[in-house]
Amino acid sequence: MMYNQLSSKLKILVCCYKPCELPNSKETKDSITKYGIDGSNVIIFHNAAPSSFFKIPPKAIPDLKYLLIVSNHIAQELYGIISLLENMGIKVSILGQGNRVERLTPTHIEEADAVITIGKTTQYALAGNRPVYCYDHFGGPGWLTLENYEHSAEKNYSGRCCNRKTSSEQIFKELITGFSKAHNDVKYIREASLIKYNLETYVEELLVNVNSKSERVVDFVDAKFSCLMNTEKKISVLIRHEYCFNRTTSRILEDVKRALEEAKYDLSQRERALIAAIRSIKMYSPRFLHRLVWFVTKALWWGVTPWRIPERIRSRKRKKTEASSSKQSKQKQKTIHPPKFGVSYVVFDGEELLERSLACIQAHVDYINIVYSPDSYYGDPGNPELPAMLDALKTKELINEIIVFKQTKPVAKGDRDAKKILEIEKRNLGLSAARTAGCDYFMSVDTDEFYDPAAVEKAKAKIIDQGITHSFVHILNYGRLPTQLSNIRKWEYFVPFFSRIIPSSKLGEEAHAPCICDPTRIPSHFEGAKYYVLEDIFMHHYTRVRRNLAAKYATRQVTDAVDADWLDKEGGFIEVPDYFSLGGILNNNPVEHNSPQAIGKSL
Repeated sequence: MMYNQLSSKLKILVCCYKPCELPNSKETKDSITKYGIDGSNVIIFHNAAPSSFFKIPPKAIPDLKYLLIVSNHIAQELYGIISLLENMGIKVSILGQGNRVERLTPTHIEEADAVITIGKTTQYALAGNRPVYCYDHFGGPGWLTLENYEHSAEKNYSGRCCNRKTSSEQIFKELITGFSKAHNDVKYIREASLIKYNLETYVEELLVNVNSKSERVVDFVDAKFSCLMNTEKKISVLIRHEYCFNRTTSRILEDVKRALEEAKYDLSQRERALIAAIRSIKMYSPRFLHRLVWFVTKALWWGVTPWRIPERIRSRKRKKTEASSSKQSKQKQKTIHPPKFGVSYVVFDGEELLERSLACIQAHVDYINIVYSPDSYYGDPGNPELPAMLDALKTKELINEIIVFKQTKPVAKGDRDAKKILEIEKRNLGLSAARTAGCDYFMSVDTDEFYDPAAVEKAKAKIIDQGITHSFVHILNYGRLPTQLSNIRKWEYFVPFFSRIIPSSKLGEEAHAPCICDPTRIPSHFEGAKYYVLEDIFMHHYTRVRRNLAAKYATRQVTDAVDADWLDKEGGFIEVPDYFSLGGILNNNPVEHNSPQAIGKSL
């Protein structure tokens, strides 16, 4: 209401009188204060975005199919990535001088899966839930994540925060490998910046400042404009409230009047009957009189004939007895039947680690099943000796059930969505079997994941005592040796632990996780769910401890370069003991299991 008029008056105000300075970033603020401007009268504007950009819905699935580049001075290396992206089926569109020139709107942002830009467009994209690759003629940090966006914002997302320029090939590689994390982080960046990047925040603050000094700009702005606008809003709200109140009040008064008339008639009838009954029994003894008055009063109150009162009393007593018995039965059943915990292992390769992982957890759960695939998702045949090995584990009573998962056709190379669907289907088979076995809590596990037995028992008790329905734990990643604990991104990722399952529970459908984790393992949300991150237990992930690591990469259609890139990152490894005695697996030597003691303290 009246927004265009307000906008025109603000333009006159800014031109004629400046009650405060509005730089677009901390970098600009630091620069202007060097010239004697009072820093207390400076408000960082942050290139805030209109509210229409905050109404753009987020993308449900991170899939880079359409990339938008917005710039009036595109770096030459950005032109070099266009053909590389289009060869992968990714559409690229460019807005700015030398290309398509038009005003940026929320529609542009909504259509894109990600944006490459610097400066003001960055705030527009973040407000619209789209990940931003910050790079242009000054260079830039690349994908904006939770780790770097604040430092980049100090330089107005100009790319000058790091003085980093790189090649087209490196930018292409970062776009592909870093998109998933940037997509996950942008929702947290947006939540943290809802007020800071919202244009209305600064318009309201500027109006407050103007109203406090309105007598100094009376020749340029109607000093009462903002006050009248606020008063008009308040009056309209009061009018609506008064109208609703009058309608509601009149309706309530009519209902009360009708109810009073009915009650008055009913009361007069019962009063006459009660007085007549008392008069007719005055000749009887006081005790009999008391009982008879009580009897008649109950009859009038319950609205039944007097001879039906004993039947009504017996019925009420019977219901109370049944309710009490039912409550006692439920309490007794709860005492006799503690919650049942179930685990499902998803197996294709890494079978050399399976028995060690089972030995850690088998004594602390009530049910374990194995869901294994004869072939990989891409159609590669698995280990022909795996079925016999699983039968042997069942004979040893380490597992309760074996389930075979067979897909109808192989997944095409690079089709991540189809692979994710098969992964969810495979894990849901294990969940369904656990539910059929009567399990109350469930966890999906891979063969290279290990837990400290003592910590598992402690975590189970906490889950039961606090009524936790969805629990999560930290992941500790290891290198190619079981003594190499990664010091990279140690606390960033989590994995679902035991979660409560109900008849409608499924994995990978509706994720409400409070942390970054594998969405294919999270049971669906339900009313009353309680989410919790357990801090005193870890999942030890020996993802690269294999007898034949090359075979694992071949079946997953990834290269050793991925592993080398991960291993060569700055920070390296921490040398730790071989907590689960896995060193012998690399040499095919049987070693007794030795569970870690207080792994959190030893690290």
